[in-house]
Amino acid sequence: MLVHPTLVHTAIEAAKRTVLSTDMLFLFGDQESEPLNGIQDWRSMLSSPADADLWKWKSLSPEQAVKQVATLNFSSG
Repeated sequence: MLVHPTLVHTAIEAAKRTVLSTDMLFLFGDQESEPLNGIQDWRSMLSSPADADLWKWKSLSPEQAVKQVATLNFSSG
């Protein structure tokens, strides 16, 4: 879950009332943030450019391609 740094305490309390672990919370704002109450900035999820260059899509057989579930992330903004 992405949360603005000003609302991190609310997000932590909300996570405690659900099955969501606080390590699934990330600070989200225009400026990179130092960890706050153990919650990391969302940018900490990103790999390095070198790692990104090494990443390859998994090749699927025709049979696998028919059965593989896919997602399409979409944002109108």
